[in-house]
Amino acid sequence: MNTPNRISLGVPNIMLASDWFTQVIGPPVSEENIFSFAPSAVLELVECKESGRELPTVFDLGTLHLCFRVNDIERVAASLDSLAYTQVMGDVVDTSDGPIKGNRWIYFKAPWGALFELQEWPDPPAYISDSKVTLYHDHPGQRPGALCGIQGLDHAGYSVSSLELAIMNLTEQAGGAVALRTEISVDADFTHRQLGVNRASTSRMAMLAVGGLNIELFEHGVSGKKQPRSVTELGGNELTVGGSKWISDLSAGTVIVAED
Repeated sequence: MNTPNRISLGVPNIMLASDWFTQVIGPPVSEENIFSFAPSAVLELVECKESGRELPTVFDLGTLHLCFRVNDIERVAASLDSLAYTQVMGDVVDTSDGPIKGNRWIYFKAPWGALFELQEWPDPPAYISDSKVTLYHDHPGQRPGALCGIQGLDHAGYSVSSLELAIMNLTEQAGGAVALRTEISVDADFTHRQLGVNRASTSRMAMLAVGGLNIELFEHGVSGKKQPRSVTELGGNELTVGGSKWISDLSAGTVIVAED
């Protein structure tokens, strides 16, 4: 399938991961490892080699989390919690201020331990009043075959070593545009409850619109961040946007090659 935006995700078992994704977001488009999202994004599952390593945390460089746009976030979270080996983390968080004021979000873990997110936006989003750039928000009321309330892919979120370099790469190499920026400070109790990592952090965040794909970037203020993994390793990933492929951290150490 030809698409300008392709997200490849390393999983330990394609068949089991595909079955789980089908329960959550609906069936694949053709092969068991390809899922499509409006308007122009594809998720490809790649079976990774056994390494004996633990999954990277949300703070480690190059880590990807996929966030699904929902309505009635409590209902979707409850449905996820009823799926086998699926763990909803903490409670629904209501954002009280800043450019994402009114957003409601919660993370959950897939059976193999990878983190995913649900997000419910207010209408209109708070950032609209201060930004000339608009993220993709035209999700359908319900994604066919998905859990009731799931509308589509809201964004792909990445942990990067340098927020400014990652923004530069995505704007210059992929034609992206910044829609919003903010800073988020959380204590260790919060991250342990909501993300499964017992570390405090002050993080810089930006969201960009890149050809119909919303990309969220986090530069986390913690030490000891592990290096990115390739898509053939557990928790590794690969992103192709605007004809360029990022096979590492979107900022420092990124390798960019032209797509055929």
